[in-house]
Amino acid sequence: MMNNKLIRNFTAQATQLYSSTTLKVLARILSKTSQNNAQVQEQLADFNNGAKILFKINYLKNAFVVFQVRDKHLYLIHEREQALIDYDLAIVIKHPALAFKILSLQEGNTIAVANNRFSTNGDASLAINFINCLEIVEAHLLPRFISRRILSKHDDISINQKINFLKRIIM
Repeated sequence: MMNNKLIRNFTAQATQLYSSTTLKVLARILSKTSQNNAQVQEQLADFNNGAKILFKINYLKNAFVVFQVRDKHLYLIHEREQALIDYDLAIVIKHPALAFKILSLQEGNTIAVANNRFSTNGDASLAINFINCLEIVEAHLLPRFISRRILSKHDDISINQKINFLKRIIM
């Protein structure tokens, strides 16, 4: 009985750590990608210059990132989390268990939106544009057999394009 409780507690903590860390890594990749990817920049074109975007996991302390849009690029900015209304767009994954499912690629972003896994505060079309940015990044990062299964807008991206994408992120 005690072992089951310990295992559940450890599993919950590991899930939360994974989700929080993956969110921050994805945010850095998205920020770096927005500097040189025309598709991502096209999605960001409708955002006002200086707009702030909050992307977070509900119920997890410090599981959030804040972007600022400048010249069709996303810049990670370090600030304390504020009320959702202090942002031009806030996208919140409703629960840590849902975040794990999304961030561990068990469910794609578009399906998660359709299944009401996210809550948003702000312009709905901008939220869709932001989710599209995530999809573009994932399409470039993931092997084709995974991206076909979870991405709604899967483009056939050659291995050379994927390698070049990774080079730009790393360098």
